[in-house]
Amino acid sequence: MILHLSDLLSYILYESDREWVLLEKELELIKSYVDLEKKSSKDRLETEINISGEATSGKYISPLLLLSVIENCFDFFLKDNENHPSLELMVTVEANRLDYHLICSRFLENHNDAAEVKFKFIDLEKQLQYLYPALHQFEVFADEENITIILNVPVYYNGVADKKVLVSEKGLHELL
Repeated sequence: MILHLSDLLSYILYESDREWVLLEKELELIKSYVDLEKKSSKDRLETEINISGEATSGKYISPLLLLSVIENCFDFFLKDNENHPSLELMVTVEANRLDYHLICSRFLENHNDAAEVKFKFIDLEKQLQYLYPALHQFEVFADEENITIILNVPVYYNGVADKKVLVSEKGLHELL
């Protein structure tokens, strides 16, 4: 558990200020984060993480992008779930695209409105508009039992990631 926490903090402190990070590191970070959350729930949380498709090595993505989706799910929908909290993550990497499907159980009556659920992810949606303009798909669905998040973004190879131009930090902060 201490090792997971150490890896998580190290990644956030030393990798997150880069324009691009290795996709495989981002996915390992997610696994560590989910393991920590599972332990803090006294193993009540049911989790399933499936990663399929092409190899993730040598592919790059914007840092902490995938983690922020999981964090929001825990913060808003899973942390205080006394029923049967569950999280299912399916990640598929094909060619230069990453398909990320996250399904988590819901628990509060006030989270029944789909618009309110989507509002919880408004900052992420704005970030995606600047990092991947016209190149991403981001959808949030809510029903009585689950929240489903679909994220599809490009992944870049080493040479392409180096040439990709991102919005300035100031521009991103103005948006948020």
